[in-house]
Amino acid sequence: MKLPQKREWIIKTWHDAGYTKILMLDDDLNFATRKNKRLPKSTDEELIAAFQRIEDKLSPEFPHVGLGQRQFNNHIAEVGWKIPGKMQCALGYYLPVVAKEVRWDLVLLRSDYCASLQLLLKGYANAVWTETVVEQARGFDAPGGCSIYRTDEMLDAEAERLAKVFTGYVAVVEKRYKGSGPRTEVRCEWEKALKAGRKKNSQYR
Repeated sequence: MKLPQKREWIIKTWHDAGYTKILMLDDDLNFATRKNKRLPKSTDEELIAAFQRIEDKLSPEFPHVGLGQRQFNNHIAEVGWKIPGKMQCALGYYLPVVAKEVRWDLVLLRSDYCASLQLLLKGYANAVWTETVVEQARGFDAPGGCSIYRTDEMLDAEAERLAKVFTGYVAVVEKRYKGSGPRTEVRCEWEKALKAGRKKNSQYR
């Protein structure tokens, strides 16, 4: 199975088993906890506390909750909950909502973004904890995972595909990274999507 199918299987399997909350983590993560704009490695206690915050936050009000990214975290004036925000690598889901509302067959890549946008556009806010953050230990496109089938051509095509599915909320951009050169990426309008979702959904009026 490719990654979206795996995520769909996990959601369905644990929902059918009676669980209400799960946290899906990439297998190559480092965790850091903010201290005076520095980001030293998280202690066990800090990481447990961050996971507990996610568990406590997951609910019908916030059915998708995660940890922020290390990159640019030092530019945040005050850490805490960012609502809404980009969820990647650490994905907490409230299963009674997510199992019902999210489709996993819309894209092959960036299915985490796709899930967030679907929920936001239905009025469900997400929350991202920015005090404890994640980064991929081996960087982008390390051996294993999506790199088994992901190509540069697929990255470009899937960026366009996501933008087409979510017209007006996703833009395709080119970004340059040290060590890996330019790469096609997407820029998502999380706040715009949530505002549109809440305007459309009568329960938030």
